[in-house]
Amino acid sequence: MIEVADVGTPINTDIVTGQIEGGIAMGLGYALMEDLEMDRRVSKPVTNDFLACKIPSAVDMPEIHTHIVESFEPSGPLGAKSVGEMTVIPVAPAIVNAVVAATGEDISRLPLSKYFNMGRPL
Repeated sequence: MIEVADVGTPINTDIVTGQIEGGIAMGLGYALMEDLEMDRRVSKPVTNDFLACKIPSAVDMPEIHTHIVESFEPSGPLGAKSVGEMTVIPVAPAIVNAVVAATGEDISRLPLSKYFNMGRPL
């Protein structure tokens, strides 16, 4: 997976790279496996602990290549921008678009693991 991020002025490139990689992990989990099941009768989550919540582990992660684009953000400290959340956003749409391009199926819900478990062929 390749992700490019405009971070303004990177104060510590190792931390910025870690933030980008963490965002990719969060996006992968959201796209592929994380699912919050609700008991609609009592309006409470059924998935209420980390044992039931499926999240990506190290073996689930793809090879990651990050590229930091430098600019200057006048309102940020030393010209920096935030990194964490913005790196999560493009991951799920990119994965869904790849699956749609490969299969021709219309996908309208996440995570994809639940989609596959619904009995719909892909």
